[in-house]
Amino acid sequence: MMCIIPGPRRTANDLEVDVPKREKSKRLQVVISEEQDSLLTKTAYHLSNPERLVSKSEVVRLGIAMLNRAVEDGQLDPELLQALDDH
Repeated sequence: MMCIIPGPRRTANDLEVDVPKREKSKRLQVVISEEQDSLLTKTAYHLSNPERLVSKSEVVRLGIAMLNRAVEDGQLDPELLQALDDH
């Protein structure tokens, strides 16, 4: 009879696997007007094509990136800031 002495117990955390790390994300909930929702929908529609549908969330992420770039480059349109006061 053969006796097998068990080694240390291994768990899934012990395995070395090259799994790409998921980018950390934050969830943001905002209240928008019907007009703003309509603009998001229209923009998503215009950016989409038959091979690639663009979601309203993607439009928001794109808008954040574009706004940040304009601020960093000093090219923010003053009328955009006025729109903050209007809403």
